[in-house]
Amino acid sequence: MAFLADEAEYKAGHVLRDPERTALAAQDADYKNFGSAFSEAFGMEISASHTPVLFALMNRILHDSHDYAMRSAKNHYMRVRPFVIYKDATCTPERDSKMAKTGSYPSGHASFGWAAALVLAEINPERETQILRRGLSFGDSRVVCGAHWRSDVDNGRIMGAAVVAALHANPQFMQALNAAKKEFIELDDRGSQAIVQRRSGN
Repeated sequence: MAFLADEAEYKAGHVLRDPERTALAAQDADYKNFGSAFSEAFGMEISASHTPVLFALMNRILHDSHDYAMRSAKNHYMRVRPFVIYKDATCTPERDSKMAKTGSYPSGHASFGWAAALVLAEINPERETQILRRGLSFGDSRVVCGAHWRSDVDNGRIMGAAVVAALHANPQFMQALNAAKKEFIELDDRGSQAIVQRRSGN
């Protein structure tokens, strides 16, 4: 039953593909561009130059939730990706030949996207809804692309949540998280003060 649901969603998405949503999915495929992917939802530019502490923290989350957590599971299951079964192209055809040789289950992008969203929402709780929604759409992009089945994405998010829970028991991570919170508060206060000054004409 789970595979029938996976198959139905893939076929529906392939036939009813939305060009704008597909373009976003193609951008999300390069997970190393997480700064631009999450900046709008976070309400602040996330980059090595503007938020160096937060950027370094997100890089750690990327490695822990995408690289380390996924590798053994993907190699164990080696589930065939949907675009390979149906002989289609994904929204990033230039990567298809390499991606076809890797396992589909679970989704590393979904794991990272959800882990990143959980941490970013903790840093900026006022924008929790926007951040978590973006985390969900980041994972959904893999289904839109045809690179993953829906169940790959759903289970990837479970892995991402588990990674974040485990990291909260790590003293080094908590130190980095608290430093990122401090950086965010300082930048947010600075931005608020600049807005007040512009409105007052100073």
